[in-house]
Amino acid sequence: MDRILLSTNYPNLFGLALHKLMPEKASELFTDESYFIRTFKNQLSSIVIDSDINECPKSTSSIKDINIFIFTQIFKMFKKLEYFKFNPFDGSHYDRLTFCESRPNILSSTLLVLRVVVDCYEDCLYLLDGRFNQLNTIYVTICSSKVPTLPVVNNKKKLPNLKCFSITQRFVLSVYNNILIPQLHRMSNLEELSLYFDSLNAEIIDGYNLEKNILDYMTELKKFKFNIRSITPFENQVNLPSNNDIQNTFKNFKNSKIISYIDGFPQLNQFHCHIYSYPYSLTHYNYITNNFRGGLFKHVCKISLVDERPFEHEFFLQIAKSFPFVRELRI
Repeated sequence: MDRILLSTNYPNLFGLALHKLMPEKASELFTDESYFIRTFKNQLSSIVIDSDINECPKSTSSIKDINIFIFTQIFKMFKKLEYFKFNPFDGSHYDRLTFCESRPNILSSTLLVLRVVVDCYEDCLYLLDGRFNQLNTIYVTICSSKVPTLPVVNNKKKLPNLKCFSITQRFVLSVYNNILIPQLHRMSNLEELSLYFDSLNAEIIDGYNLEKNILDYMTELKKFKFNIRSITPFENQVNLPSNNDIQNTFKNFKNSKIISYIDGFPQLNQFHCHIYSYPYSLTHYNYITNNFRGGLFKHVCKISLVDERPFEHEFFLQIAKSFPFVRELRI
């Protein structure tokens, strides 16, 4: 990489993507006095940093510090930055990018698009507290289910410039009503919204819920994609809905195809309701049960199966038909 960057001048270079970058090399590259910074800090408007967690040394004790350092340096040094994608180094869950401890003073009046993977929902709130006042697109992946401590984050002002918001929660989301919904109400000018999460909640998220809590507040919305699984205890449901009941709640989603199916897990004392927009855009499909509705999922390469009832031969034939490009299967 050094040979390429130092071999000649690149006066027309405005974007740079660094893939499989190692932590030590990254911290060296983004120091204040590095040749890379001196040469490109007033030139680059697009930066992609994509680490390879499989090659990340497990013995590196300061990966979390390196993540914060790089993220901070990017905004400190590159004053024309408009697009930034950061897939941080992640040797373990202790190393994830998080702003909960240090609270770095990061600001940008030029950033338009941000794609980032962070540790918890509080990190997402930090990014949405107004420090990027021209931001119009943000894709956030959240790795843990830690509950935010809201008093330390100011997140009440409207975000009028935000046009596209996508949030993916890898673990269970437990703050749908009290945190996620109020944050979405700040984004009244959204044109694209993507929600991907499992919700541990007392209520079932269905079409009526999405209309009442989200869509009624977003008059400019043109595209809404989602993959939501509600997980609720049986005792919280007096009259459990049928799948037809759930499907009927989407009668006002005229221009969208919505798939739903329900599952009961008596041994776990859980009722599951899975709803998603189709075509399905994710690369994984988790917790497939015997009630799987079928369909074609060309982008999915990882699936997992779970049920308290045994899977029959016909079920696996349907799985093979629906997921022709699957490379990983967990049961």
